[in-house]
Amino acid sequence: MTLRDLVLATLAVAAATCVGLAFQRLPPANLSLVYLVAVLGVATRLGLWPSIYACITSFLLYNFLFTPPYLTFTVEHEGDLATLVLYLVVATVTGHLAARARAENATSQAALERTQRLYAFTHRLAAAGSDSEAARTLAGAVHDVVGDGVVVALAGARSAGEHATAGAPEPALVAAVEAALDGPAPSTVGHHTLIALTADARVQGLASMRLEGADADTRQLVHHLCEQTAAGLARLRLARDLEEARVTSETERLRASLLSSVSHDLRTPLASIAGATSTVLEYGDGLTPAVRRDLIESARREAQRMDRYIQNLIDMTRLDQGKIRLARDWVDLHDLVGSAIERCEREHPDVRVEVDIAADAALLDVHGTMLEQALVNLLDNAMRVSPAGLPVVVRARTADDSVVLEVVDRGPGIPPSDRQHVFEAFFSRRGDGRQGGVGLGLAIVAGVVAAHGGTVRALAGDDGVGTCMRIVLPRAEPAP
Repeated sequence: MTLRDLVLATLAVAAATCVGLAFQRLPPANLSLVYLVAVLGVATRLGLWPSIYACITSFLLYNFLFTPPYLTFTVEHEGDLATLVLYLVVATVTGHLAARARAENATSQAALERTQRLYAFTHRLAAAGSDSEAARTLAGAVHDVVGDGVVVALAGARSAGEHATAGAPEPALVAAVEAALDGPAPSTVGHHTLIALTADARVQGLASMRLEGADADTRQLVHHLCEQTAAGLARLRLARDLEEARVTSETERLRASLLSSVSHDLRTPLASIAGATSTVLEYGDGLTPAVRRDLIESARREAQRMDRYIQNLIDMTRLDQGKIRLARDWVDLHDLVGSAIERCEREHPDVRVEVDIAADAALLDVHGTMLEQALVNLLDNAMRVSPAGLPVVVRARTADDSVVLEVVDRGPGIPPSDRQHVFEAFFSRRGDGRQGGVGLGLAIVAGVVAAHGGTVRALAGDDGVGTCMRIVLPRAEPAP
């Protein structure tokens, strides 16, 4: 019981005495209730021992002032004695019960505050995206609890040398905590307690804080904070391991896809070139000029096709590395489309292309060579799947501040589930029975369009038949 509690209890009894003196004409038994209220108030606000002090003091004052003979500590009537004894018993029991209820309420309040603190800390820890951020979160939370310098040092090859502090600890303490990571961790460093952040039988780091004089609840809270942080660090480590495994698996998958696609798509034209040239060399004099020309033309087409595959690989690498720089200039879309059609007709001479370009969409401020290559990739795909006798349509129009360019075929179409994936590198569908590509053509289209600030989407074709590849490019007005 502190001096402050003693003074407040004395004032409460004095106030009850003043009230009793003001209503001293009442029966003495009624005046005892005034003191009982004072005792209850002291027990509720100050605890057990101040309430006992108030109970004894009020008992003596009640006897001295309100039971005859007055101003003495003797009792004249047996009834008054019974009243005094009953008051003392009731006041003592009531004060004790009120003080215990107050203590239990204080304990519950403290437990609630610890739970809320742990919940808020867990929420902040879950939002930590790195080990160092988790360490800073722990250091700040422990500092809020113990109010002294806190050091959190991280272990592991990835986090070696990283630490977080709160409350400006001395540099020597920071060095001592980091040194403790190299061997069996001691339980203390100077006056500071060391707690190992252990999860999954692995030490994630060490936390140092001063716990001298801290009560059991504070120590328990600090240990809970450290346990939560250890689990959070283990979670971050597991997430990194899973991400690295995923990246490794994806890299291996892409490498396998690239090798498989490249080997297939380069072996076919190489076999055709080898067959045509060996036939010309072996039977040159016995071949008619027309046959010899067809064989040489076949070899030339296959060489151009192989060159396009290699160029796609080079362009994809440049796009991934961000090495492409736009050299914009005003070009006529008719020229770009015409050049792209001419390049594709060498491989697909039997497919007809219809062009419909609005007059206000003809001029574009673009990198002509890159956009032409994107059109070649789209046209090559469309002409490859186009049924015999049905044309591929290339059309362009303006829409608000954009130019919409579409390449439409009447082929088997793309399932809705695949339309978001066809622009990914090495994604190639071969389910239509036709020869697939290396899976880079549409990825290059997406990269070129994105470099121009536009978008490209795969949609259903006209009347829901086939595929419509829609490119939307920002529109600019040419200088007069």
